[in-house]
Amino acid sequence: PLPQRKIQPGTYRLMYREYVTQEEIWTMMTSRHAFSPMRPTQDSTLVFHPDGHCYLEDHGCLFGIIPTKTHNEGEWSATKIEWKNSSLQIGWKIACKKMEVKSVTDV
Repeated sequence: PLPQRKIQPGTYRLMYREYVTQEEIWTMMTSRHAFSPMRPTQDSTLVFHPDGHCYLEDHGCLFGIIPTKTHNEGEWSATKIEWKNSSLQIGWKIACKKMEVKSVTDV
């Protein structure tokens, strides 16, 4: 088994995670010039604040024209993240749809 790493405060950029989600599958499809309805426009950003608060943000593009933003908020300890809520924003600031979900997922 690998030793557990302790989380340090700071900003981290993620290209891929340890598990493959639908977003990562779409990214891999896009890199091979296959059709993908959702394409990431930048790496994920994971921020750990010293006070124990953290967030994860993903930016993407739906059908090549509609911007999307996923925002997850949670609390972290030395080796664990507990996500509290998530939101998805589809569209532009002047015309967008925002959905929020309470989250119970632990990483």
